[in-house]
Amino acid sequence: MAVFPLCGDAPVPQLFALLVIAAGALAAGGCKFQADVERAEAHAERKGAWVYRGDGPPDAPVTYIFSRYGNLTDADIRHLAPLKHLTTLRLWLEGITDAALKDVGRFDQLTFLDLTFSKVNGSGFRDLAPLERLDHLCLQSTQVCDAGLEELPALQRLTVLELGYTHVTDAGLRELARLPALRDLDLTRTGVTDGGLKVLAALGSLESLDLAGTAVTDAGLKELTALRSLSRLGASRTRVTDAGLKELAALKGLIELDVSDTSVTAAGVAELQKALPHCRITWWGPK
Repeated sequence: MAVFPLCGDAPVPQLFALLVIAAGALAAGGCKFQADVERAEAHAERKGAWVYRGDGPPDAPVTYIFSRYGNLTDADIRHLAPLKHLTTLRLWLEGITDAALKDVGRFDQLTFLDLTFSKVNGSGFRDLAPLERLDHLCLQSTQVCDAGLEELPALQRLTVLELGYTHVTDAGLRELARLPALRDLDLTRTGVTDGGLKVLAALGSLESLDLAGTAVTDAGLKELTALRSLSRLGASRTRVTDAGLKELAALKGLIELDVSDTSVTAAGVAELQKALPHCRITWWGPK
């Protein structure tokens, strides 16, 4: 390739021409990218999704998409690919399956992914591994089971995990023990028992745990006393009794406890309240 000096008579026009061509190519590329972005936004809106730019200017990039009408399919997620700045993607009641997770995994700025009521079962969770910034994953009321959780430890920044109303059991919790940053875990109406809580005791950073509607008993609550950072515990509609409440007295940082619709008594609640005066205890007795 010839090298043109920056002085002299003939080379300067040639250099200028090259710069003009390069600038034109960049501009054309930028225009195409912007057109792709606009098409992606329009596609999402046609499908009934809410598209947000946050508090920025009107031309700020889209960072948040929320769809809850069941209109988005796996193929539609591919159409959203140009939206490179997405940080939040919420897909409620959608026809999304694990096949779409490969495309979801390309939104590398995502911090919050919500797949509530989708058809995901966890077989595609390995495709979420590139989401290094993801810290909140909601899988409520999906078909997720223990096998699907094997890939979640790749998400090392995950701090909030919602698994309520899924098929998760004690076996799956062994995988969650490899998520050192986990602070908030929802296991409402899952197949978790006391045995699973023994595994969770390894999560020293856990601050909030919801076990509502599980088969947990007093023995399980005893396992939780190892979680010294725990400040919120949901145990409504479980099999706990006053004996379990006595175990919880060891959790001096507990500030919220829900034991409604259990076999605990007013006397047991009163005793725990004395031991934990700063804890707000919700209880109304068995139905």
